[in-house]
Amino acid sequence: MALKMQNNCFNHIIKHLKFILKIKVFNLFIFILLLSSCTNKNKGVKTKYIITKIDSIIINKPTLRFQEIRKKNILFLNQINSEIVIYNLGSKSISSFNKLGGSDKEYNAIYPGSLNFINDSIIGIGQRDKIKTYSLKGDYRGDIKMGNINSHAQLQKFHLFKDSILIAQKPFQGNFYEKSFYNKKRKIFLLKNLKTKKIKSVVDFPLKNEDFNNDEYHYLHPISFPFTIEDNTYIFANVNGKNIHYFNIDSLKITKIIPLSMPFYKPLKLKYGINIEPNKQILDLYINSDIWSIFKNHNKTYILYNKPYSVEFLKKYKKEHPGFPFNETPRIQYYLHIIDNFKKKTNIKVPNKIGYPIYVDNNDYLYIEKFPSEDEDFKGLTIIYKCKVIKNDKI
Repeated sequence: MALKMQNNCFNHIIKHLKFILKIKVFNLFIFILLLSSCTNKNKGVKTKYIITKIDSIIINKPTLRFQEIRKKNILFLNQINSEIVIYNLGSKSISSFNKLGGSDKEYNAIYPGSLNFINDSIIGIGQRDKIKTYSLKGDYRGDIKMGNINSHAQLQKFHLFKDSILIAQKPFQGNFYEKSFYNKKRKIFLLKNLKTKKIKSVVDFPLKNEDFNNDEYHYLHPISFPFTIEDNTYIFANVNGKNIHYFNIDSLKITKIIPLSMPFYKPLKLKYGINIEPNKQILDLYINSDIWSIFKNHNKTYILYNKPYSVEFLKKYKKEHPGFPFNETPRIQYYLHIIDNFKKKTNIKVPNKIGYPIYVDNNDYLYIEKFPSEDEDFKGLTIIYKCKVIKNDKI
């Protein structure tokens, strides 16, 4: 996918996401991490919310990056050496393996998004034209060939439905800074029936009801698609899009499109055909909005996005922090947008002093990866907070 361009969306915060791996669960207690004002869009009434911490996970392995949760197992990637780490929430135990190499039973370097669970006991690693599979202990289980012939980047964000239908995002090739890139129809997903071995390419890009085929401008990250799952539906959005799309595995059609209306979501628009200097590319990351993650829990949909900084703020920050943008950077301003029953909307600011929200589980628990302190960074610690978002009208 011009994977390097996609990863620019994420790599600028990697230094804030180094993790540890010794699990120490503190006694259960609650304290306020966040107190923010939110507006109920239906009633126009101000409601107070608090994010309370109810548990902490401390892990003694550095540079871990969250990938996925399947039941009680949390899947992490060590981006330094492509080590795969699994933490079990039930037993509070850690296992890991590293099969980086060039043989048939080894994998190439892993990039964020190309590591997912296939099922409860099998892990998949996206390669260019296949997905390599391993047990949770690292035993090689074979390759799933996907027939991807038009890209040199790794397959990403895959999921297995009904133990037989595997869907994966295939990276695009080409220069998406040019108008001609959007004139050619491309398919976003590869879908393989593991029983019949048949492979299909599905869902056109540019997507309908989106703003990617206009004559004047393009977006910073148009070819990345965060996703979540509900029953037989693959739910996804474009990182710089304005809708959530529901793709049904049975009908192979987009059956529902939910428009997004988030108060601080403002993707950056750039003119076609202009080569952006490296320094300007880095600055653009901070004046742009991205959709980072989508989570679905019963009638609630959670969208994690960021509020862009103003140019004026960055100029002031540069004066106060001469190392910007290479050695000093402002932390990203994250917001959690909650849609309840497709109608009621809530927007919650996550204080950037705390960390980076990574997951919302089926019980509405919010998991936040803590930005490490200097001492935690030195010790190689990763800390994850398990939190609850609670409405409190009395505050």
